[in-house]
Amino acid sequence: MRATLALQVRQASRSVGRSPALRSGISSSRTKEAPAPPHLNVLAHAKNLTPARTSLKGRALLNHPPLNKGAAFTREERVEFGLEGLLPFECHDLDAQCDRAYNQLSTRSDSLSKYTFLASLRDQNHVLYYNLILRHLSELLPIIYTPTVGEAIQKYSTIWRRPDGLFLTYPDRAIMRELMLTFKKPKDGVGGVLISIGKSNIYTLGAGIDPSRVLPVVLDVGTDNQQLLNDPLYLGLRRSRMRGEQYDEFVDQFCQIVREWYPDAFLHVEDFGVTNAGRLLNKYRPLQSCFNGTAGLGIADGIRSAMMIEDGLTSEEARKRFWVLDRPGLLTTETPGLRPGQENFVRDVDEVTSWASDEKKGIELLEVIKQAKPTILIGCSTMAGAFNKSVIKEMAKHVERPIVFPLSNPTRLAEADPTTKLTDSMIQAGVSALAQLSPALEDQDKPLLPNLEDLRVVSVKVAAAVANAARSEGVSKVERETDWTEDEIREIQWDPVYRPLELVE
Repeated sequence: MRATLALQVRQASRSVGRSPALRSGISSSRTKEAPAPPHLNVLAHAKNLTPARTSLKGRALLNHPPLNKGAAFTREERVEFGLEGLLPFECHDLDAQCDRAYNQLSTRSDSLSKYTFLASLRDQNHVLYYNLILRHLSELLPIIYTPTVGEAIQKYSTIWRRPDGLFLTYPDRAIMRELMLTFKKPKDGVGGVLISIGKSNIYTLGAGIDPSRVLPVVLDVGTDNQQLLNDPLYLGLRRSRMRGEQYDEFVDQFCQIVREWYPDAFLHVEDFGVTNAGRLLNKYRPLQSCFNGTAGLGIADGIRSAMMIEDGLTSEEARKRFWVLDRPGLLTTETPGLRPGQENFVRDVDEVTSWASDEKKGIELLEVIKQAKPTILIGCSTMAGAFNKSVIKEMAKHVERPIVFPLSNPTRLAEADPTTKLTDSMIQAGVSALAQLSPALEDQDKPLLPNLEDLRVVSVKVAAAVANAARSEGVSKVERETDWTEDEIREIQWDPVYRPLELVE
């Protein structure tokens, strides 16, 4: 299991960057370099002229990714921070560094080798890493996150180079508090930490969360993956996956420490098993600000809530818009062994008595499409190829523009703001803000979602909507009389640009 912590700190003591005002202090013999693409103009902001204060000097500074600038340290900075002789002579700005890094990346022949290259770059220089990704977002997002991260998780113990994040293992539960405080930073086995790192990358790239204020955590309770257990290179706890009371106590111990020492933290719990995700979310959501990606049921619950909030439907009216399938086929009132939450989406068996049904597989997807004529398919089943040609062709008979989301990860399994809590209304406010930015509203032939190059602009609008929903519900810890503006949200975003450094003795 893995969790991502976004720790809300009152004031960041260290930041990253270089002021445009210092550009004159950078010399370079390079006469040709690709300028920053226009969509990065959004990173220009007066706050990035404020110096980042640090006492680090020499190699300690070069080995500190949040502050390291590599060849972009100016002549003045090299003298002041004891970097003379530790870097090649030429000073190259961020544009030149991104050119070099991208050229190096381009020599990698496959997605996994590109992933490991970028992970190494992140371990060296946060600004360069995130700026490079933003320049080539459409190309590199599938490398640093879905789908490549799925392969990286499977091969974690093989490609591992250096630790990143916090590893809390059941045998060390007695010293969990000490480990978390010493860190000083807010089914897949131990490699699952990479999904937390991937999530934190998205937080930074999109929302502008300072990467130094995000802590990827893995709670290692063993694994039932026999291939991992048999692998002599496996780095995680080599035992069968823990369950029951011991499992719950371990998770509870972690959540209690977070509440005690990081009361303003937003806890993103990712990829818990289907038997745990919903019940743990229900248990801890009233106690602390947390969110759990509960896959299919979580998506269905979110859409149902939106129908009730936006369209004024009753719970029963909204429920009738859904046809949910699991391993036993279509979920009905006679489906045995329903998991918690599934009962909200079952169909009355009397509705489907005339439908074709397999003795072992129940009523399958193709039959549901023929009979129910859905307009949207959302896949979170990890049943590879479920949305096959026959399924899509049948759907297209009934819907002029079918919407299909094969969301399972990794690809081989694919179907083709501080608050006291994260409420349904806040989530819905964010979804509504995003929906209003859909290019399809102006041209039905355009995509449903905005262009990835507009990620930062979109994120500000969504963040403002969510923050204002929190204020309206009275769950925001920031007391104010007026709504948050987009300019205020932009002011507190972290940007992957170099800022000047100020030495603190």
